[in-house]
Amino acid sequence: MPVVVGIREILGFGTGVAPQRNFMAASQKMLRHGLAHQSESEKTKFRHIDDCIGRGRAPFWGWEEPAGPVREYPTLRNSILISKHIYQEAIDYLAARVEVDYNDSDESLPVEQLQARLGGKQGVICQLTDRIDATLMDALPNLRVVSNVAVGFDNIDVSAATECGVIVTNTPGVLTDTTADLAFALILGAGRRLGEAERYLRAGRYKQWRINLLAGWDVWGATLGVFGMGRIGQAVARRGRGFNMRVLYHDPFRLSEDVERELGVEYASKESVLAQADFVTLHCALTEETRHLIGAAELQAMKPTSVLVNTSRGPVVDEAA
Repeated sequence: MPVVVGIREILGFGTGVAPQRNFMAASQKMLRHGLAHQSESEKTKFRHIDDCIGRGRAPFWGWEEPAGPVREYPTLRNSILISKHIYQEAIDYLAARVEVDYNDSDESLPVEQLQARLGGKQGVICQLTDRIDATLMDALPNLRVVSNVAVGFDNIDVSAATECGVIVTNTPGVLTDTTADLAFALILGAGRRLGEAERYLRAGRYKQWRINLLAGWDVWGATLGVFGMGRIGQAVARRGRGFNMRVLYHDPFRLSEDVERELGVEYASKESVLAQADFVTLHCALTEETRHLIGAAELQAMKPTSVLVNTSRGPVVDEAA
């Protein structure tokens, strides 16, 4: 069976190597090439292989012409690793569809354990504390999908994933309003000095009312500067407009004039936003361009009374500065 042996050698069956991500394409290519040139007996063998592929089963390589119906083989079920604790509803949903290896812990797996538990699996559901890099993916030839439970995906080497043929997904939109609420809560809390006031009260330092005690700064009518006008940035801008704030923004990709009018926002340079804003809020992805977007020079350019809120990735701000 020269063509069948050729498929077997290409796919690595019988050698302990099974590059599954190439299984479908390689098998079907061989089938298309060989079927027209084979005897009826060989065509029967090809049809068996093609049927197995279509049903998600491994072909039976020790082929003998069947006297009766072709033997049924168990369906191959994909398996995944869930790297950290997630909600039970998601576990139940996944367990009904794939084999699940669940690390029910809030602690990230060390890279050695992550690689070991991913061995032979087709997918991983990871979180932003899990580093999925080229070295890891190269060691996992069966890996097909990396699903990141986050909007950002700076913890994943997307270029390496593309080279390996691994699909990378994220979860945009799921926490847009939730994150915007948090960002605006921090703006209000910092502006009105709420955290400081609570600690002052709990420490027993309050004795009597004073006209300027922990007065803070007004949020209503202030100027809000937004870096990164994506989904979350726009949601924060809408909340700012609800507080009658003037909203300036800076983003590498300027919004259309129609969207700017709808949101009531103004595009400005980075320097202009920093100089004018009473509150600066960051909503940009972490890239090489945005790492330390706010450093010593930018902090010096801001008003002495300005408030900086960062609900994006930590390294967007140079904390040492």
